[in-house]
Amino acid sequence: MKLPILTAVTRPENLPRIRESIITAWEWAHGVDPIWHMRSDPDRRFVGGQRLKNEMLEDIKDGWVVILDDDTVMHEKFMRKVNSFADSHGNAIVVSQKRVNGMVLQAAPENAVVGGIDAGQAVLRRSFIGDYRIPETYAGDGMWLEVLLRDRTDVHYLPSSVLSLHNAISGVDEGPRQ
Repeated sequence: MKLPILTAVTRPENLPRIRESIITAWEWAHGVDPIWHMRSDPDRRFVGGQRLKNEMLEDIKDGWVVILDDDTVMHEKFMRKVNSFADSHGNAIVVSQKRVNGMVLQAAPENAVVGGIDAGQAVLRRSFIGDYRIPETYAGDGMWLEVLLRDRTDVHYLPSSVLSLHNAISGVDEGPRQ
């Protein structure tokens, strides 16, 4: 399984932790070929890094794609679990994502809406994405996924698999734990 990982970078200090999570997830997986793509935006000119993510999508021609924001890490079993479903389960795999405040964004069709899903939860076939790109707005990745996943039967949701850890580095979501 070829797995391009796209990261728009505004916080380069987080890259060692993200790299560590990718390597650990890769060590748990067999048959996965992760390729980490990064584009930097140190001045934060592009809201949410959406333009950079779109530029990276242009460079990807095949395989599966995951967007890993520069404050999100992979669970150690991310690649292994996704790989086990990739060949037989359509065009998209959606995992649950835990935030540092304890809240979990559950992988479920009804949650594939803006505010209910994050880019780091979806692994998509490049051919499934086609020419559709992420809107260049703060909630653009949620808007993008909502359109791509809406009313699709070729999407596999893994609600019990928390495989993405949102804001695990920056602590943006810190607050009372649930």
